[in-house]
Amino acid sequence: GAANPWGVAVSPDGAKLWATLAGTSELAVVDLKGLQALVAGDEAIRTNLRSDVQTMTSQGLLARKTLSEVEGTRGIALSPDGATLAVAAYFEGKVLLVDVASEQTQAVVLANNLDEDQVRAGERYYNSGLSCNQQWLSCASCHEGGRTDGLNWDLLEDGQGNPKNTLSNVLSAVTPPANITGSRENAQAAVRSSYSSIEFRPATEDVVAATHAYIQSLAPEPSPYLGSDGQLTPDAVEGKKIFETDETGCSRCHKPPLFTDQKRYDVGTRL
Repeated sequence: GAANPWGVAVSPDGAKLWATLAGTSELAVVDLKGLQALVAGDEAIRTNLRSDVQTMTSQGLLARKTLSEVEGTRGIALSPDGATLAVAAYFEGKVLLVDVASEQTQAVVLANNLDEDQVRAGERYYNSGLSCNQQWLSCASCHEGGRTDGLNWDLLEDGQGNPKNTLSNVLSAVTPPANITGSRENAQAAVRSSYSSIEFRPATEDVVAATHAYIQSLAPEPSPYLGSDGQLTPDAVEGKKIFETDETGCSRCHKPPLFTDQKRYDVGTRL
């Protein structure tokens, strides 16, 4: 396993695939022809692909190259002649040119790179799987861009046997308690415990503070349902009236401006 596969490039003859592993700053190289032969061959090995993450490595079909001079390998492109890979390094503002034959690298530094302040450092920690035991995942593996992946997970942050939606981290710093079950008193406490109970490696307090600073920096996107002038449409105005009536009672719990009263309720949806 590896945190946050991001970009993919395929050789012109379809024999080889390269994938950037953004969370571990690696370049994965896959023998596609060998993989196709494996899938077409032994049924037991093919079945193992579903559950055994070591199968491709043990069969000699997957190799991983660490790009130690950068962090956050994301976009990737292959030159038309198939000789050079260009790999974007998000946090350093560089493009690595990788010679396919020798795997030697050359860095091209882009202009207008940001200095790393606490928020930027927090974004790097949030996206990095290097602080995770066995480097399986990062915060961004479930909260891509600080938002949600739309999936249900059963993690140890608040006990087992209670799968729940991944929440967006946007505004979580100002809407305590944190987590979908409200198990942590605030977002910073949730950050601290998540490193320990989800990534299985406690973080230092400077990493916790920087990660929390990044979460605090996340801002909502403009609603796609606003009118072209950025204001509520006539239907939305009517919906707002309904939302605020005593008959519906929506606004009694969902109070502006954050539309939460920050309390917990049993609404009958838990198993």
